[in-house]
Amino acid sequence: MTRGNDFYPKQSTLLFFKTVKTVRHAGWVFLLMLFTFTACSIVTSEPTEEKIPDITPPKIAKKPEMTVTRGKIAITARGQGMVISEKEETLFFDFGDETEGTGTAMRVKKVNVAPGEQVEKGAVLAVLNTKDLDLEISKKREALKLEESTLISALRSVPQTEEERLKQEKTVKDFRDKQRELEVLERQMARATLKAPFAGLITQVSVKDGSEVKPYEPVMRLIDPSQLVIGVGLSQQDLTHIQIGMPASIEVGATQLTGKVMRLPATGEGTGGRGNTTDERDGFVWIKPDAPLPEGTNRGAFARATFELLAKEDVVKVPKSYLNTYGGRTYVIVKEGDTKREVDVELGLETATEVEIISGLKGGERIVGK
Repeated sequence: MTRGNDFYPKQSTLLFFKTVKTVRHAGWVFLLMLFTFTACSIVTSEPTEEKIPDITPPKIAKKPEMTVTRGKIAITARGQGMVISEKEETLFFDFGDETEGTGTAMRVKKVNVAPGEQVEKGAVLAVLNTKDLDLEISKKREALKLEESTLISALRSVPQTEEERLKQEKTVKDFRDKQRELEVLERQMARATLKAPFAGLITQVSVKDGSEVKPYEPVMRLIDPSQLVIGVGLSQQDLTHIQIGMPASIEVGATQLTGKVMRLPATGEGTGGRGNTTDERDGFVWIKPDAPLPEGTNRGAFARATFELLAKEDVVKVPKSYLNTYGGRTYVIVKEGDTKREVDVELGLETATEVEIISGLKGGERIVGK
């Protein structure tokens, strides 16, 4: 029993140390595995190197270059306007007379035409309602007959006194006044019908049946479409250089034509005749085309014209953008091989885009712009 009890404690102690040794060994194995895993993780998660794209430096703008040339340089004037007719007229009812103060309005009874219609000379374009006028003329004629009878009786006797003489003069005056009143009304009646003064095209009608019009108030526009020309407006400064017969380049739509100045703007206020009716053509320079206008061109079509005011042939010229100024100098940059130098120049005729070089360049040089 004693041996048995001695055996068990020794055996237990030996088993304990073996167990401790085994645990230590397992711990070292665990630490080794942990280190290996951590190392692999570090290696695996190492970031890859970011690829930076190539950066292309910006290109520096190269200054323009050109070879100096010789040629024509011209100062021009440009104007715009429209196609007009040499023969146009604003039509109106001219009943009454401005000097007689007859400005009473009347109503239009019938308009017989519309814009775009061709008419013959003498065609009745419109008529006024003369019902009231007819009645007034009848009354005036009756009154005039009575005055005429009174006048005849008065003239049969010779006045014996001053009073009789004055009475006779008054009778004569009254008769003449009524006679003039009747003549005015009869003229109104005769002019109550508006007729075409020439064959042409109606382009405007500003009244209709029942409209009220006054004497000399514009009601229609009549043109001769066979006499179309170009009318353009110019500045007062440019007009001082324009002369009758001067050539011009014309643009009507996409068509290029040439022509000659046939009429300058009116110096005074433009009028289309009696009644102070303004004529838009009076402010235009008129140009007669050298060839017929394109087929289908109508009055009012947009047009441009260019006039050559001053020109020189075979001169040295450069664009204005190649000129440099500094300290009172005007110069250009001349390029000779890989070198550049400043050359002073003297200017001549100038346009909006180019300039004549009188001295400093001869043509053929290579110059550098800005």
